[in-house]
Amino acid sequence: MKPAQGARLAGCAALFVLAATLSLARPGGGNSYSGSSSSGGSSSGGGSGGDADLSFIIDLLELIRTQLGWGPLPFYGLTFGVGFGIHRLRELSKPAPLDLGGHAADEPAAIRDRDDMLKLLRAPDPDFSMVLFEDFASTLYIESQRARHDARALKGLAPYWAEAPLASLAARAPRGAVVEAVVVGTLRPQSVSEEGTRLSIECWFEANLHLRVVEEGASGKPAKALTHFVTEYWTFSRERDAKTRPWTGVRKLGCPNCGAPLAAGGDARCPSCGEASGGGRFDWQVTKIDVASLEARPHSFTGTAEEVGTYGETLFAPFLRPKLENLFKADPGLSAKSIEARLRLIFTTMQSAWSAQDLRPLRAFVSDRQYDALSYWIEAYKEQGLRNLMDNPLLTKFVFVRVERDAHYDALTLRIWATGCDYTVDRDGRVVGGSRTSERHYSEYWTLIRSAAARGTPRLDQACPGCGSALTLNMAGPCEHCGAHVTSGEFDWVLSKIEQDEAYRG
Repeated sequence: MKPAQGARLAGCAALFVLAATLSLARPGGGNSYSGSSSSGGSSSGGGSGGDADLSFIIDLLELIRTQLGWGPLPFYGLTFGVGFGIHRLRELSKPAPLDLGGHAADEPAAIRDRDDMLKLLRAPDPDFSMVLFEDFASTLYIESQRARHDARALKGLAPYWAEAPLASLAARAPRGAVVEAVVVGTLRPQSVSEEGTRLSIECWFEANLHLRVVEEGASGKPAKALTHFVTEYWTFSRERDAKTRPWTGVRKLGCPNCGAPLAAGGDARCPSCGEASGGGRFDWQVTKIDVASLEARPHSFTGTAEEVGTYGETLFAPFLRPKLENLFKADPGLSAKSIEARLRLIFTTMQSAWSAQDLRPLRAFVSDRQYDALSYWIEAYKEQGLRNLMDNPLLTKFVFVRVERDAHYDALTLRIWATGCDYTVDRDGRVVGGSRTSERHYSEYWTLIRSAAARGTPRLDQACPGCGSALTLNMAGPCEHCGAHVTSGEFDWVLSKIEQDEAYRG
């Protein structure tokens, strides 16, 4: 072999290795709530390079052919072999297809657990809303974690707690820790049970807790910052004849009976209605906690992490099509196209606001809980002198996967596919994770919610739906002109939840 030809062959081999890396081990990935190393921020999840990756490799092989002076026949044989190999690797990496459970081959796989839970919960309480329950459970989780260092504040939440789990939360290590921030990454109702006159919901939580700890005997020294990643089960119980209260727009942990502010120090009776409102008589209370894991993990936003769930099957809820059709019939202003327009508006606004590390333009389009989560991660990036960017973001596809309606809310869950160049830079603008030039394909499950009483075509402007003024929100969510709590979904669809492929269970 001539030296020049050998050099060309070595260069082509290097290009081929690079192509395999790009197509089969694509860099990028989003923030997991565990704080694992990754380059992504608001847009974590899985996706597929698909035909674009194969096309890139074919072009590269053509370059190799011309460099080596090969004829077309060997080139096409090599192209076929490489293409078939990539196809087989992708097929083998896919999870096994879901059992369709008796459905016709063209129908989506059924996920019945959540629907069975709702059926049991709504038998005694027709107005039960999973949207409201998850909002309540998340609020109680956050407020309780933040109050656990303060005995008086924690006792003030006593109507929502049984005695034993409240004591275990108060005793949780480390001693002297003040929980300053809590972000709930996953809140998933796992099961519903009935025992005697009580109903119970077991929920799975994944959360990040940002703590400040003053070590014993370290008087005058600055507090030490810690980040705990915790996974745990909380069981919520209440009497079977307790009923869901009407929604008022803002979740406040008041008296479980009348909603008045809770008495300081956890007095047995509410000062407003006179009821001893604990014990699950009127609302859910935590009766059990099981901590699955608790680890001190500093956030790491440099480097990259391989995505999980890229080729996972889309999980469709049963009876999706008739439920979606019924929703559109109930509101002629709704359609797949009008939902898509609102979805794309939220997506583009979120990507722009995230890259700018300024969520104010996004405030009207996300729920309070989602806003708090995004704010947490932006502050975590800022603390490390980093900024996560998404260049050329594009929402390429979406499908409806679940429709859930109740007396208070309509909820739509969609699986979205998107792409963009996702990377992280330091204070000097140097890339420390991801890539400025290599597109990242990913998918996530997004849940949009809107009040059951709201009607009409989803808005695409920035005017307040309550008063019509230019929409200016304070950070708590209400319009600064009329006080309408726009972020509750009272008027229009807002993004309430983002779930990763590997975490979504239907």
